[in-house]
Amino acid sequence: MATILALIGSARAWGNCEVLAREALAGAREVGAETLALMRLTDLRVEQCTGCMVCALRGQPCPLADDMAFLLDQVSRADAFLIAGPVYLVGPVAQAKRILDRLLMWSSAPEWAEVRPKAAITLTVGGLEPWRGVAIAFYNTLAMALGGRLMGWMSAYATGPGEVLLQPDALATARDLGRRLVSQEPMAPPPNVCPTCGADYFHIQGEHVVCPICGQEGRLTLDEGEPRVRFDADSRSERWTPSGFHHHIQDWVVPSGARFMAHRQEIKALRARYDDLGETWIRPPTPSL
Repeated sequence: MATILALIGSARAWGNCEVLAREALAGAREVGAETLALMRLTDLRVEQCTGCMVCALRGQPCPLADDMAFLLDQVSRADAFLIAGPVYLVGPVAQAKRILDRLLMWSSAPEWAEVRPKAAITLTVGGLEPWRGVAIAFYNTLAMALGGRLMGWMSAYATGPGEVLLQPDALATARDLGRRLVSQEPMAPPPNVCPTCGADYFHIQGEHVVCPICGQEGRLTLDEGEPRVRFDADSRSERWTPSGFHHHIQDWVVPSGARFMAHRQEIKALRARYDDLGETWIRPPTPSL
């Protein structure tokens, strides 16, 4: 295996995300990785999606002039990749979510449906475990949406820059995950966790549970009086695979354009009810970029 790419979600130089990423890269090198590369997501200029739908409805490249195409090219060139992201307040950092929001632009590349997912891992770092919120599942989703097949994920809890270096167990886990990028041996998912995306929160409908992130289905059971969420050991959701995401775009997103156009004049007429509200737009003092 030639190249392992580490995507760092934190702007901190030698912060905990970077340390864990480097530990994972060291593990990958131990078992044969030849080229190691790092990219800081916060160095990228990523504009927010405007919802213009040019990519999906017209099959044209995204019109926003920023670094998204560069990012996707770098990921496509790597043989495997990792995402190391912080948790500031119960979720992924804004840059990670902004990148995820822009990935509809894959729809302008039909060949994306034929891409074979490559090995990927995620390393999430927060301050306190009870405040980790939904970050793990979103970083895993970003990895899958970028074309990754998850070999595993981990979370660590440390506040000061590099403080995770004082946690041998966290470093050992990161190094093991790095090795899995090369060996492509996925870890066994922990109990009560979606085996596809790592979410540990579900829609519950009687004994039936559905992961809201990837759609994986399971059952809610009692094991010696303790609730357990059980999934088919051989089943994985295809929602965020290249082919699954492509089918979602073609089967639902693209037809939505025709559905809207069929009702466009009706919607325009119904908007008239708001013409006489007398509202005032409040403009921020700093113009948007």
